Amino acid sequence: MVETIAAVATAPGRSCRSIVRLSGEGAFGVGGRLLKSGPRPEKVPGFSAPCVTVAPLPDLEVRARMLVMRAPFSYTTEDVVEFHIAGSVPLAQQLLAQCCRLGARRADPGEFTRRAFQSGRIDGLQAEGVLALIESSSESERAAAVARLRGRPTREAAEVRDRLLQLLATIEAWLDFTDEDTESLDRKSVESELALCRDGLNRIRTMVERRRPFRNLPCVVLLGPPNAGKSSLFQALVPGSEVIVSSVPGTTRDLIEGAVQCGDTMFRLFDAPGVADTDDPLERLAVASLHGMMDRIDACIVVLDGSLPPDRDVLRRLLLFSGPREAVYALNKRDQGEDPGWKKIGLPGEKLAISARFEGGLPTLLGSLDAILPAPMGGEAFFVGALLAGRIDRAVTAIDEALDRNWEGGLELVALEIRSAFDALADIGGRLTGDEILDTLFSRFCIGK
Repeated sequence: MVETIAAVATAPGRSCRSIVRLSGEGAFGVGGRLLKSGPRPEKVPGFSAPCVTVAPLPDLEVRARMLVMRAPFSYTTEDVVEFHIAGSVPLAQQLLAQCCRLGARRADPGEFTRRAFQSGRIDGLQAEGVLALIESSSESERAAAVARLRGRPTREAAEVRDRLLQLLATIEAWLDFTDEDTESLDRKSVESELALCRDGLNRIRTMVERRRPFRNLPCVVLLGPPNAGKSSLFQALVPGSEVIVSSVPGTTRDLIEGAVQCGDTMFRLFDAPGVADTDDPLERLAVASLHGMMDRIDACIVVLDGSLPPDRDVLRRLLLFSGPREAVYALNKRDQGEDPGWKKIGLPGEKLAISARFEGGLPTLLGSLDAILPAPMGGEAFFVGALLAGRIDRAVTAIDEALDRNWEGGLELVALEIRSAFDALADIGGRLTGDEILDTLFSRFCIGK
């Protein structure tokens, strides 16, 4: 018999409603013994929610809404009962304790989602999507988590695998019947299809590599004096960003944020107001806001107008702002020529000439930045995304080998490489084995999820 687990499924704190959740073969029995009035769970149609009265304590009765979900159509695929009561942490905890006294046990972190995963309701990437949704703190994070919950990486990988299977079947059929009256095999079509499969896999890999919660990514800020080209550089690094680019100094007064892929690292980039002495109260407030968030910054891109002579007072102010953090110094506007004074200036970081306007020198800038950013924390990596990324790497390597094969007398080897790519994607749902890995993944969930 599968144990019946129980947990408070709402976050601690003040709220309009608290939820106590039960799941397992005995969920209906435990839920029924909590009732003082109302229909018993086993008598209620699935996905209905009658009003009932429950007793968290012998001398305390509480009105509740009882949600009933029957196996195998619930989230965990088990019988599930939820009691929605007035928002009160002590009341919810008393109701949970009563569930445990009546035969349930307290759920471990993430145990409801683990049961959903182990029963095949969701795959590993979708389980990570649940965690990402819990940890999301912005609309962009929420949207990314929902895409994973809907199985987009798994679905796209399955589509690539199906295309590889069709291609393999075509080649093997041609090999088996090459002596008969069959159409010739179009080499360019096969190579084109392989290239499309490889591009699709690389796109999926980018999706699963961006697996750390957005707020836990390394933070990089664009520092510099007004009108040095920080907003232009931000726009070049974050295409589609809604940044006002103007020759008028002081245009940027708010911290604007976007995500940038830099080599194997993804980071959060902030476009900050220009650092300068000013009497404008709004500009002073913006600079104060920048100063207040510098403790969250891992590295700086110091943007300077390389077409103008160096200003030592400005450099001194920027060095004080950046402090001990690693920094890359970008001499912007190289399309207008570099002032010779910069050759005499020593800076505590790499100095690079770029053109934000024409996107010149940006790959070198990102490469230098990648070298100084902190390495991703192992504890933040999602296991299933890493496993799928490894399978995709093996599939891409096999496709590259297939494209490099000499077709003259070697089509069997091409087919062998395509089969290797197909086999590498055999378990595209991110199947996990080993209790230690499962424990580590689901222990990062909160109780009740």
